[in-house]
Amino acid sequence: MTWVCSGAVARWGGWMLLASVIGPDEPADRPTRLMILTYAAQMIVGFLPAAVGARFLTGRSAVTGTRP
Repeated sequence: MTWVCSGAVARWGGWMLLASVIGPDEPADRPTRLMILTYAAQMIVGFLPAAVGARFLTGRSAVTGTRP
């Protein structure tokens, strides 16, 4: 469940960040800097559980001697 949720959060934040950077030409339609920072933080928050989980599973497999 953690993998799915963190992946969804990271992908949605990445999509919104990409859409805001490449966004419309009109200055009134562009997102604010705070919104762009929020999307970047959302990507980081999404990738963090995945990175921690991968590190945990790698460490666990090293202790048991099995490969994932």
